[in-house]
Amino acid sequence: MWRKALPALGILVAGLLAYANSSAGIFLYDDRLSINESLAAGIGPLAACFDESRGLVRCSLAWDYARGGLTPAVYHQTNVAIHLLAALVLLAVLRRGLTLALPASHPCARSAARIAWITTLLWTVHPLQTESVTYVVQRAESMVSLFYLLAFYGALRRFSGGRGWSALAALACFAGVCTKPVIVTAPMVVFLFDRTFVTKNGWASLRARPLLYVGLTATLGWLYVLLGWGRQIVSFPNSNAGLTTAGVSPLAFFGTEGGVILHYCKLAVWPHPLCFDYAWPVTTGALAIASAVAYATVALGLAVWLWRRTAPLAFLGCTFLLLLAPTSSLMPLADLAAEHRMYLALAVVILALVLGATSWAASRGRAASLAPLLAIGAAVVLGVLTHLRNRDYASGVAMYERVVACSPRNARGRFNLANELALVHRFDEAIAHYQLAIRLDPKPIDRYHNLAVTYLDKGDAVEARKTFELALQREPENHALYLGLANALHQLGDLPGARTALERSIALGPTNTVAHIDLGLLFMELGEPARALAPLGTAVLLDPTDARARRLLESASTDAAVRP
Repeated sequence: MWRKALPALGILVAGLLAYANSSAGIFLYDDRLSINESLAAGIGPLAACFDESRGLVRCSLAWDYARGGLTPAVYHQTNVAIHLLAALVLLAVLRRGLTLALPASHPCARSAARIAWITTLLWTVHPLQTESVTYVVQRAESMVSLFYLLAFYGALRRFSGGRGWSALAALACFAGVCTKPVIVTAPMVVFLFDRTFVTKNGWASLRARPLLYVGLTATLGWLYVLLGWGRQIVSFPNSNAGLTTAGVSPLAFFGTEGGVILHYCKLAVWPHPLCFDYAWPVTTGALAIASAVAYATVALGLAVWLWRRTAPLAFLGCTFLLLLAPTSSLMPLADLAAEHRMYLALAVVILALVLGATSWAASRGRAASLAPLLAIGAAVVLGVLTHLRNRDYASGVAMYERVVACSPRNARGRFNLANELALVHRFDEAIAHYQLAIRLDPKPIDRYHNLAVTYLDKGDAVEARKTFELALQREPENHALYLGLANALHQLGDLPGARTALERSIALGPTNTVAHIDLGLLFMELGEPARALAPLGTAVLLDPTDARARRLLESASTDAAVRP
């Protein structure tokens, strides 16, 4: 019994060692917004987990908050646990899947268990996985992959004649639907495996296991009918599915993704440099058309060629493309490249490499006993790289310094690096990166706003006022810019100008509590507490829980009562 458990135990130990320092990670980028939204929603009843396409992710974040508040280590520990569970299920899937797929005459058939273990071990500790494991909010990718693997495992057990496993496959697929819509391809991969290795006939597969395919397809019906994801594919909206529009045509996106996928494959073999935010450039014009045609032709031609030569590799190639299809095909997304999209697809690449190496060794009579030793050596190297990569997640400055080093013309990366530098009061460096981000892409108004605020924090109200005024020329109806301008004018001693800016801010954004409070404070500073009552009273009405607003209102009321 212990000998049977040793492979799984080895994978768990390797994973724990590789991610031993991940608990030191902080909340980065989308973590802050997503976790706050989850906290506001709370865990709620069990049904709440299944009312949106990321309901299970949201509830898992709320559960972490209930256990540890805003302590990042708690969230990271959950992420590692999800990853290790996915690794164990992957090991089970590969063991059973290789047994079904490889005929006895295949050179890898006798080594199926070893191949499954080596593949899972390397997949578990590979540094390309860090974005899905150490970046808290991307647990969505590891969670949906866990359910994807469970659905596939249930189908494999059903192929072996087990009863009741169709229900597990359907339930897992349903849970995946409520985690992230990329699980939409799971029924296709299951059917492809059945058609290729079990029945070798599509109609025979459907007739032999109707409940399995009805169950899997019904879960996608839930996604379409209740969540409207099918309609989202047509309209490309900004949705809670995590699939946001890139502002490019489907053809340009598809033409660009060929290069992106090649980059993913390169990272699978040589994981350096890793980049948290690529800002991958879009291929446009005639080059986009040529790239799209070349991408589709090569993929189709390779699939046909492999199918004629070796069904296992052909299946792996098709599965790899299907896993990436929701994020790397014709539906434009806001980010053209993101490493977390390779989380499950990485297993396919590693398995193909391990199968190829095993076949090559067997054909030349090489000692197969060396394979575990070589795998452990490779795992040690990959695990060390993962451990080192986790350090970047412990510092926002370190992470975005890596981003701009990898992609110097990444305006968003520069902007986020500036934000992180400003948080640690490295104002001069932050200002330099804000200015460069604006030169690279002058459209986003938040770059001017944050630059001006950083000038204020540094104590340079003159430059802050100039920057706010420049931003208001571009977006004159932005109430937040008027609020910032009021602060700059106040620091410069221009109290009438600050009052005018605050009144304009309130006119444009009447629900902004901060503007009402600042106007009340300004009136009190001007010695007019009676005039401060109205804005402070409005602030209390807007947010009755704001203790500062209530305290200031009481103070203004007292001052107004004692003044003649």
